[in-house]
Amino acid sequence: MLTDVLVAISASDTDRAIVITASAEVRDLTFSFGFEVVNEHIAMGHSAAVNRMTLDLRSVASRLLSIPSDLPTLQPGEIDAVLDFDHDGLILLPSRDQAGTNGVLMKPDCRIEMDYGPNSLERHRAAAAARLLSVKLLDVPGIQFDVDTPNDLFDLIDTHPVDTHTWTYLSTSGLDRTLGTLS
Repeated sequence: MLTDVLVAISASDTDRAIVITASAEVRDLTFSFGFEVVNEHIAMGHSAAVNRMTLDLRSVASRLLSIPSDLPTLQPGEIDAVLDFDHDGLILLPSRDQAGTNGVLMKPDCRIEMDYGPNSLERHRAAAAARLLSVKLLDVPGIQFDVDTPNDLFDLIDTHPVDTHTWTYLSTSGLDRTLGTLS
């Protein structure tokens, strides 16, 4: 799934891409795409990584798009559309169930503390409201479709996205057939 995300980013009009990781394998893959890597000595989780980078980049970035690595159907045009969206506040990119947050686009002066996990969308909206920030929700199919649970994986198999690295892995390993019999 990470490869699918990196491919989409590399084909988008993104100016700069940074991956935060404690994994040597992820670092090597990220470097192969020519992206920057911030090394974590200890993996502190998605929320901590995003919060760290929004602080580190606030003086040099005009805006920051954060997305996770488990978006196997993400398309370059979706990234570009989010980055091109004009909004003075905070842009939240919800999950398919409209409960989680799968991405955020923020400007340095519209920063909130990110707190990912179950029902994070409401927490992020409340944090923005507490700062009197305008919030816009954008439904972006490739960002909405993350794989967190076995049911998400079953849904991915049902959609059969044959042009992805994730699908290639599932089909060459036989997991698509194995999991398909379970769903």
